[in-house]
This record gives sequence, structure tokens and C-alpha cells, in this order.
Amino acid sequence: MPQDEVQVQRDSGTNGDIVIKYMDHFGNVVLQIPSSQVLGVAHAIDQELAQEAKARAVASETPTGNGGKNHGH
Repeated sequence: MPQDEVQVQRDSGTNGDIVIKYMDHFGNVVLQIPSSQVLGVAHAIDQELAQEAKARAVASETPTGNGGKNHGH
């Protein structure tokens, strides 16, 4: 007789959050915690933070003052 199943996994797209899926005997997801919508928001936030950190790193490497030119003074 087919049985329902519970899967516990780590999400590779975020910081390794734990995802629990409750599946019926046909393999359909009945309930997922956190939901796919919440995981989608977490992925989007992670991407935005990574882009912001990259932009800040590039900005901090850009020379400032005198248009970035060194006249030997």
C-alpha cells in the first residue's frame, strides 16, 4: 500500500535553509515549510544583497579625489 512521505532537505539557493515537504502517496507536495513563495522571496533578497555588496566593493576600489589621477604630490 502506498504511503505518504516527509522529506527534509537543505535549500541550495539560500543560506542552506531547511525545507520540509509533506508528500502524498502519488508524490504530490501537500505542504511545504517554508513555502515556495517564502523561499522565492528569500532568494530575491539574497540576490539583492549580493548585488549591493558587489556594488559597494567596486565603489570602494574606485580612486577618489583629483579625478583619480596621481600627480606625484
